[in-house]
Amino acid sequence: MNKTIWTLTCLCLMSCHNNTKQQEVSELTIHDNTYIVNSTSPIGSKIKTDTVRQQDFLTEFRTVGTVRAITGKLAEITSPFDGRVVNSSVRLGQHVTSGASIFRLHSQSFLDASKSYLQARQNHALAVRNYNRKAELYNRGIASQRDAEEAKAEMCNAEAELLQADAAMQIFHVNTQTLIVGQALDICSPIAGEVVKCSLTIGQYVRADDTSLVTIADLSTVWVAALVKERYFGSIKPGSHVKIHTESQPDSIIFGKIYHIGEIMDEETRSIEVLVECDNKQHNLKPGMFASVHFESDANDAIVIPANALLQNGDETSVFVQKSNNVYERRQVRIENGEDGTTHVISGLQPGEIIITEGGIFLNE
Repeated sequence: MNKTIWTLTCLCLMSCHNNTKQQEVSELTIHDNTYIVNSTSPIGSKIKTDTVRQQDFLTEFRTVGTVRAITGKLAEITSPFDGRVVNSSVRLGQHVTSGASIFRLHSQSFLDASKSYLQARQNHALAVRNYNRKAELYNRGIASQRDAEEAKAEMCNAEAELLQADAAMQIFHVNTQTLIVGQALDICSPIAGEVVKCSLTIGQYVRADDTSLVTIADLSTVWVAALVKERYFGSIKPGSHVKIHTESQPDSIIFGKIYHIGEIMDEETRSIEVLVECDNKQHNLKPGMFASVHFESDANDAIVIPANALLQNGDETSVFVQKSNNVYERRQVRIENGEDGTTHVISGLQPGEIIITEGGIFLNE
């Protein structure tokens, strides 16, 4: 008897559940992107709407950046030849000017290059004298025109060889006017800056393919390279001011401005690199350091809606737009989030349209 009553009770409960489910389904009808709410459905009382309006919107967002030396303001100095260090002129922290001697190198390769240059200079001087002599003899009718032309060709070849040898010397900032055979090569700094790395030892043997021996950097200004997501591209422009925060000084703000906005998007992160130039006379920003980058745009008229109005379906963001009484259209939108709970709609809505601001979740599939 008890078993029979229990079976009947279960059947009744299942029947009631199915009837309730059918009733809920009938309360909402969906055709493609159109949602129709039954006038007797309790869903209607849970929905709140508002008219889309334009208002001032200040875009703010944060991202992570990496401090980097400005291109052209960091020089890693190596040895151009195999050789031995015979003198060092710098120490860590020392400020050097452009063209200042960093260290001196005794090298057989430089000795050979010096000999080649001096030989080319001597050959050129001889060729010039020979041509001048042949030209004078030709003008007097003593030498033939062929002899004068051959002397001129030899002079031109000697001049080309000298220019080539001189160019090789200029790469190493060698004063060819005072060059003598056997002198050591002065390795000079190509930029003005501070010695931030130095691994020189007098007497050590270095090779041309060795890593940097001395690093010179001008860190009075640096770049902070930040990755900016695609949805914020419209909010940044060159010259805009940016705030930089670091873990070492969390209560301090370092101000910078956008120097360059990259042109190539990273396909994996869907972001571009933005370079922010910062004054760094206090040397608070160190190359390689991570920093928090706070971007702010100027206030502009924009369509701004509450974040509660948004519905996320996979990668798509949408809102419900009221087409008529109890009839709503799901519409995809492109957005840009603010930091105060509001959202700037970039595309997908027009001022004057009515959207669901609360309760859209009850229509969401």
